[in-house]
Amino acid sequence: RRSNMLDTLISHKTAFLTNEWMTLRSGKKKTVLHLDAEECQSYFHKLDIFTAKAHTLFEDHQMLEVFYEDLVENRSDELERVFGFLKIPNRSV
Repeated sequence: RRSNMLDTLISHKTAFLTNEWMTLRSGKKKTVLHLDAEECQSYFHKLDIFTAKAHTLFEDHQMLEVFYEDLVENRSDELERVFGFLKIPNRSV
C-alpha cells in the first residue's frame, strides 16, 4: 500500500483514464487530472475502511506491511525484510 493516500488516488485515477496500469516512468507525459475535495474525502474514507477491514480479517495472523514508497526508495532493504518475514533465503529479484 502507499503511505500517501492522495498518491494512491492519483495513481488509480490515472490508470482508469489512460488504461495503463503499469508504467516505467521513462519519458511518459503527465496525464491531466481534476480532483475535488469531495472526491478526495470520499476516496480517503473508503481507503480507511478497506484498510481497517483488512487488518480485522488478518488480525489473528502475522502480517507485514510494505509501503510502496519504501519499496521504491530502498528496494533491497525492503525485500530483505519481506524475505525475513517469509523465512526464505534472501535473493536478487
